[in-house]
Amino acid sequence: MSVTRKQIVVVILMVVALCLAACAPAATPTPQVITKVETKIVEKEVVQVVTPTPPPAAPLPNEIVIGVELGMTGASAGYSAPMWEGIQLALEEKPTVLGKPVRLVLVDDKSDRAEAALASQRLIEVEKVVAILGSGSSTTAMIESQNTEKAKIPGLSMSATNPLVTEGKQYFSRVCFIDSFQGAMMAKFAIEKLGAKTAVVNLNIDSDGPVAVGTFFRTSFQTLTKDPKSVLAQLSSHFNDVDFTAQLTTIKALKPGVVFGAMNYNEAAMMLKQAKQLGITGAAFMGSDDWQSPELIQIAGDAAEGAYYSSHYHPDAFTHPRGQQFKEMYTKKYNKPVIGWAALAFDSYGVMLNAIERANSLDGTAIAKAIRETKGFVGATGEININEKGDAIKPVVVCQIKGGQETLVGLISP
Repeated sequence: MSVTRKQIVVVILMVVALCLAACAPAATPTPQVITKVETKIVEKEVVQVVTPTPPPAAPLPNEIVIGVELGMTGASAGYSAPMWEGIQLALEEKPTVLGKPVRLVLVDDKSDRAEAALASQRLIEVEKVVAILGSGSSTTAMIESQNTEKAKIPGLSMSATNPLVTEGKQYFSRVCFIDSFQGAMMAKFAIEKLGAKTAVVNLNIDSDGPVAVGTFFRTSFQTLTKDPKSVLAQLSSHFNDVDFTAQLTTIKALKPGVVFGAMNYNEAAMMLKQAKQLGITGAAFMGSDDWQSPELIQIAGDAAEGAYYSSHYHPDAFTHPRGQQFKEMYTKKYNKPVIGWAALAFDSYGVMLNAIERANSLDGTAIAKAIRETKGFVGATGEININEKGDAIKPVVVCQIKGGQETLVGLISP
C-alpha cells in the first residue's frame, strides 16, 4: 500500500498538535465563593401558668349558728326586747340560708361594757357563731366590734349610731344612720320647721350614743344659725337620773327656743314631767332616737305631749309593700303596734342573710365584704344602702307625741 506525500504531512501536523496540547499550562480554575451560613438556635422559655384546682369547699354544718347580743337587762332593756322580737319574726319568715337551718343564740350583755366583752367572746369562742347581730347600744357595740375584728367574724348592729362604732373596722357594720347625720338633721328641723333661734343641749355623759348625737346637734345648730352663741348652754346628766331640777331651772331662766335632750327614754320622761311641773313653756323639747319607746309616754303621761324626736321607723313613713308586710306580720304575731326597734332588728337579720347568700360562703371575710356591698336592700325601714365604712345611708324619721300617740311628722333624707 503506497503512502502519498500529503498523507505524511497530515500525520506530522497531528503529532505536533498533540505535543503542544500536552505541554500547555493547565487552565486557571474558576474561583468558588463559599458562603458560610450560621444557624443560631434560640431556646424560648415558655412559662405555663397552671391554675391550681381549688380545694373543695368545706361541707356546710348541719345548722348555721348566728349570735345575737342585746342588753336584755339594764339601761338598754327597753330597746332590746322589741329588737329580739323583730329578729325572731325575721327567723320565722326566713328560717334557712344556703339550704341549712339557722339557729339563733341570744346573749344578754346587760347594757354593760364589761359584760359586752364577755358576751361577744362567748358567742365567738364557745358558740362558734358565723356572725353576730347586735349590740343595739353604741357603748356596748364598740366593745363587741373589737372582738369581732380580732376573730374576723362579721358583726351587724341594728341601732348603734355613734360614728366610732365602725371607724377603722372591717368586720363590723350597721343598718342604721349615724349620729353625725341624725344630730345635724334634728338641728336643721329645729331651725327650719320649729323656727328656733336658740337652744340648750343636755347630754347623758355616761353613754357614747347620747354624747355623740348631742355634740353633733350643738355644732350643727351653731353652724346653721351662724351664731356660736345660739346654743345657750350645754348641760349634763347621768344614766337613770330621776331629778332634773337643776338643769330645768337653768333652762327656765335661759328661755331657749328648743331643748335637745340627748338621753335615754326613761331619763327623758322624768325631764318632761318635771319641766311641766316647773311650768316651763315656750320651749320645744326634742330628742334623739333614744326617746323612741312606749315607756316614755307611759312614764311622762301628758307631759310628753308635743315632744319631738328622731327615729329610724314609723309605720306611716314606709308604705311600700315590704314595709306593710312587716307591719302586718308584727301586729299579728305580737298583737301590739309596731315598735321601731323591732323593724331595725328585722332588717338586720335580713341584710345578714342576704350577705351570706351573696358571699355563698360562711367565711367571715367574705360575709363582711358582702355586707358592705349591700345596695338597694328593701326592708321594713326602707331601702338600705351600706357604704364602704359599714354605715347605712338612709333618712331620719321625725316623730311627735300627739294625743298620747307617736305620730309621723316627716322624713329628712340625706
